[in-house]
Amino acid sequence: MSKLISVNSLEDDGNGIFSHPDSAERDFAYSDGDAAERYLHDVLKNATDLSSDSEELQLAIRDWPSEYHLSPRRANLLRPLPIERGARVLELGCGCGAITRYLGEAGCDVDAVEGSAVRARLARMRCQELDNVSVVQANFNRLSLPRHEYDYALLIGVAEYARRFSPSAGSDRDAVVDLLTRIHGSLKPGGRLLVAIENRAGMKYLHGAHEDHYSLRFVGIDDYSEPAGIRTYTRREWRGIADDTGFSHQVVLYPFPDYKIPTVYLGETYCERDANAWCHLEGIDSTDYTFLFDPYIPETLTWQGYNAAGVLGDMANSFMLVLSDADNLGDFAAMEFCHLPDFRRKRTHCTVVSKTRDDDMVRRYSIGLGGDAGKEISHERYIEGVLLSALWARSIMIHPDPSRFHARLREYAAFVEDRASRQPLPIDLLPNNIVVDAHGAYRVFDQEWDGDAVDSDYLLFRALLTFANHHHAAIRQFARRYELYTVGGFIRHAFRVLGRANRTAEEFCEREDAFQQRVLLERTEDTAALLAAPIAENAIRAFLYPRLAWSDSERFDDDHEIIRTLSPGPAPVMLEYSLPPEVRALRHLRFRPCDENRPQDHGFFNIDAIHVLSVGAGNRDDTLWSLDGEEIVLNKAELSQVGLVQAGAERMLGATGDRPTLTFSPRVSLASDDSRFVVRISLRYSQTRDYRLARQDFLAKEADLRQRIAALERSLEHARRAEGELERIKSSPTWRLLTALRRRIPGGRRGA
Repeated sequence: MSKLISVNSLEDDGNGIFSHPDSAERDFAYSDGDAAERYLHDVLKNATDLSSDSEELQLAIRDWPSEYHLSPRRANLLRPLPIERGARVLELGCGCGAITRYLGEAGCDVDAVEGSAVRARLARMRCQELDNVSVVQANFNRLSLPRHEYDYALLIGVAEYARRFSPSAGSDRDAVVDLLTRIHGSLKPGGRLLVAIENRAGMKYLHGAHEDHYSLRFVGIDDYSEPAGIRTYTRREWRGIADDTGFSHQVVLYPFPDYKIPTVYLGETYCERDANAWCHLEGIDSTDYTFLFDPYIPETLTWQGYNAAGVLGDMANSFMLVLSDADNLGDFAAMEFCHLPDFRRKRTHCTVVSKTRDDDMVRRYSIGLGGDAGKEISHERYIEGVLLSALWARSIMIHPDPSRFHARLREYAAFVEDRASRQPLPIDLLPNNIVVDAHGAYRVFDQEWDGDAVDSDYLLFRALLTFANHHHAAIRQFARRYELYTVGGFIRHAFRVLGRANRTAEEFCEREDAFQQRVLLERTEDTAALLAAPIAENAIRAFLYPRLAWSDSERFDDDHEIIRTLSPGPAPVMLEYSLPPEVRALRHLRFRPCDENRPQDHGFFNIDAIHVLSVGAGNRDDTLWSLDGEEIVLNKAELSQVGLVQAGAERMLGATGDRPTLTFSPRVSLASDDSRFVVRISLRYSQTRDYRLARQDFLAKEADLRQRIAALERSLEHARRAEGELERIKSSPTWRLLTALRRRIPGGRRGA
């Protein structure tokens, strides 16, 4: 039995969860919401594969909470770290067990502590067959930690809440110091504490993103002037905190875009000494978990500037801090960079690419399914220089003269043709796989698909498509200059510059779809839809804010409204709105499924059902009013700025204005004083092929109309210029002289 369990006299509740007999321990206010946790329970209960890299769980992701708990990318945070099999690990704040599962699969003996009873049950479900994982449900501040017991302790997204669950601490910082000091005593000599946390001065916050915990802009930059027991820290502040907790050594690694769903790791010393460390962050967009993040300055350019100033790491959005008394800490965190799998690929195509401090080679590994160690697949010597794709982006963003980008484009095309004359062209000979060295030479790397030979036109198409998808923000101004409204329009322009106007982007769609079908686990958009995407449309994750209002009369008050946040995807969404307990009668409901500021982002939707429940003590619920089935919902709803759209075999609702609204009249009351209203709405933001075709057709028509309008505006401008030129000619001395001469010539024309 774990010492943590025996020291604290914890008891098994019969479901494999250890807790204090005191029921007060179960009152722990941290949750993603009842609906989100019920959904996770159902997914885990019915899943046949609970592994950390489960495709089944990945396909069940429907919104941000489910992504955070089910995504295989959660394990990327630990994947590059050499945590040895058999290590004793203490994980405080294990949540729903995503990281716990990975540690268990890796052969660690894990004590996973979670304060929420619901989340502890979900963590046990996720690790149900792992006997080397013990799940403890308790407030960790009330636990006695055994001395010198653990090789590792983990605080993943937990340290910022230290004071929330230790209110007696004098300050947020004091609560963190107390927590880390207690953990320090529980580590074996040479043991390590891993702390993953956001940076309150991170780049995305400086550019206006909402703080992850408060959903407010600049609250961390303002040093949390109105604290609520949640606080993150800068790199400099962490140095002081670590010193005060007794740890003699610390290093920091930087996960990008953040520690929650990391794609790339950069090492501390690598960021400080390598002038091109920023190139690893190309195409990696920061995420605002509250609203759409659209920084004024393209992120790649920002990271380049921070790198040049020597503060790239200080401005990272998140830290992974490693604290220890051992002087060999640098050996544990020896990575310079590591590119992690995003798991959009099928598992056989997922790899880890990394370089360590004392190794000149960049090595590619399989991911090691089910916690097994990955095997080296290939290696190649590290090349210093700048990515060609980054130079393309710089030529577009910085230089107003388009000839810079056109020259880069022609240079790359010449390189491709020269290579094609000597050997087959690999399908991934793309600008993001080419380093331009100090002498201006192209140095190719990472030819993962070198067995797939292609022709030069298709390779150029892939290069332009990949570049446009990674650099939407960079090419906007360029696109406006040439009146290019879609990604396809940008590619067609590039083909004209290269003298290949006879080739169209659309003719390569089938080949690209076939390649992506072979590689990707699931595609949400085919190539034709990507080509039709407007360049001005932000490629970063869009969040929606469906809102429900209630009223006893025909008028609605915005104070009587609940707003939910979700990230739309292909799966149905169950929205749950728990109305305030003082609402005892319900006559009218108003539902707005799209953000009124951006209805065009996801203006197509279906509502399959709407239920009004009475929920009483013990979460017992009774249905008071319901509409089931799309037709019934439509027949009973009063629609405003909502139209019915037919797209292939599917019918869907579409927003026809800024405030698409459906109003219902349930006219129900609560019978019991201890009950409250809960409204559940089953909603789909259509992601079918028919929807994509409809959206593609809509975007294509919109682009065509824009081009026609632009052509008419050019014609009008030419006409205005011609008229003005004619007026200038008529007012010139030469014109007046010729007019006078014509009048004096017998038989000449009169007048002008």
